[in-house]
Amino acid sequence: MPGLPSSRRTLLPLAGVLASVLAFNCVTGTPVIASDDTHDPLEPVNRLIFHANDAIDQYMFRPVALAYRTVVPMPARNAVSNLLYWLKSPVSIASNFLQGNIEDGLSTTAWYVVNVVTLGTYDVASEIGLRHYPQDIGLTLREYGVGGGPYLVLPFLGPSNLRDSIGNVADRAIDPIGYLGYSNFREPYSIGRSVLQGIESRVENFDQIDSLRADSVDYYAAVRAIYQQYRDPAGEDEDDPFHDPEFNIMEDPDGVIPGPETKDISSGQQRQ
Repeated sequence: MPGLPSSRRTLLPLAGVLASVLAFNCVTGTPVIASDDTHDPLEPVNRLIFHANDAIDQYMFRPVALAYRTVVPMPARNAVSNLLYWLKSPVSIASNFLQGNIEDGLSTTAWYVVNVVTLGTYDVASEIGLRHYPQDIGLTLREYGVGGGPYLVLPFLGPSNLRDSIGNVADRAIDPIGYLGYSNFREPYSIGRSVLQGIESRVENFDQIDSLRADSVDYYAAVRAIYQQYRDPAGEDEDDPFHDPEFNIMEDPDGVIPGPETKDISSGQQRQ
């Protein structure tokens, strides 16, 4: 998601467009709360990069996502989305164990192994009661007390922070799927996977992103607030909706707390 993994630094320009939307994964399932402590010492530079990324999204990536949503049937899109989610499981497994979440790690491992029969395109494991617990190295570092550091907007890659940028590089390093096959296959695979993730991310949150962009008083500040609440929740106890992986802003619009920087985004519709 939002870091700058070394294997993506050589992406073709079109593939790099995905970065302007990857960070919007957090639009679904994240309340927005304004904060005076934004940890954004590079805001002038960040804003310039943000607006450049937004222009790439609007003129290039959004039309691609719209065409994909229009042309590709829902069952096929769901299969692709499930496959991409399944491919990220080894990082979640490792991160859960590194955090000491043994039960979550075992459950995610079982979920991953069972879904091998469909290569993740159909979630058989969830139907028999197994659960996937998404984690990454950035969240693992947070678990061990590492702060997010300064907020960053990376060219093409979008919102991040120092900790998550480092974590994303580590995610790539420990992902065994990235080492499969011949070496000359790995870079095209990485590019193709990243492009698909970008398209799926934009399609999945298409209306929410458009609504957020249209309704926000300050679009940059709204995205920053969403990202920071997503990656550094205000509370860690079990009653905090930020802590609940099942919390979904579109299913619980009353969970949104609009701040002065953005309007309520609950009017967007999730794809069915």
